[in-house]
Amino acid sequence: MRSLAGQPLAAFTRRLRAASPLPVVSGVGTSTPALAAHVAPLVDAVVIGTPVVRALASTPEQAPQLVAAFARALASTAATEPRARSPTRH
Repeated sequence: MRSLAGQPLAAFTRRLRAASPLPVVSGVGTSTPALAAHVAPLVDAVVIGTPVVRALASTPEQAPQLVAAFARALASTAATEPRARSPTRH
């Protein structure tokens, strides 16, 4: 699991949720569909920008397939895993 300054992302996300009612969004370093699917259950949204921009810049004809791969990974995760929320948040 990714970490933020040595702290696992799951623990950091729990601290954020305890401190704020706002949604938790992750995106920095989310470079593959597999990583996006891995991070998705921990947060409310996953931002995927750099991989798409890179694909558009280098091989624009492959960008739609890349975006579709991310969408499939996130859709399958969203359908099978509950979000990692504290019991008091809805």
